[in-house]
Amino acid sequence: MSRTNLEHVCTVLYEQVDVPGPSPAFVYPPLYVPASGASPQWPIFETASGCLLQIPVTVQDRTSLGLSPAVAGANGYEAQLSIAGVTTVSSYRNTGSRDLPWGAGLLPDGAGTNATSTPTGVGLAGGAGLVGNPIYGSLEWRPAVNASGFDFYFCLAVRDPFGIVDRDIALAFPSSDNASAIAAATAAAVNGPSGLNASQFWRCLIVRVLRCRYCIQPSDSLQVCVGWW
Repeated sequence: MSRTNLEHVCTVLYEQVDVPGPSPAFVYPPLYVPASGASPQWPIFETASGCLLQIPVTVQDRTSLGLSPAVAGANGYEAQLSIAGVTTVSSYRNTGSRDLPWGAGLLPDGAGTNATSTPTGVGLAGGAGLVGNPIYGSLEWRPAVNASGFDFYFCLAVRDPFGIVDRDIALAFPSSDNASAIAAATAAAVNGPSGLNASQFWRCLIVRVLRCRYCIQPSDSLQVCVGWW
């Protein structure tokens, strides 16, 4: 075969091979779309201090060709889910941080593929988080009494583990005490999904801890509970 014919065959083969690219995305919880037709908003979950909150989170990578997660996962396409940061919102200020509230964690529910978990409790957001395709996880938290009356924006990020698709810039809470960077990430979280270039890679779950409500624990006494208010 001549060089010209060989180049032609290689060109044809190259043009016919369509290698799918990674396309990780959130499946649940969905964005909240108001009936009025206004811009989508982050989903809101209400709870009370002392109550165990469990929010299911589902992520999958169907690739750029729309393959099923099972087929994509069998061919090495996985998603990575982690907490990018948490913003505490009150009537007088918004505070962004990579520190998770005490007892909060992102856990697998056992149904995902090769799911791994970071420990619960006090810690930094980010890290390996959960990996698999699909990922079935759960954001779990039992708010303390001093969380009453605040909104907590738990901002989750999904990406492919190899960094081919990486949209962390919009809500990347820095690991250092960079005040301007933290302020920018906090503003992006509070402004909602309409300000993001690709909301499929982000979900900020708003946890609203109601005032003056509390789930009694077995070890609580009436005297202790009265002393909190």
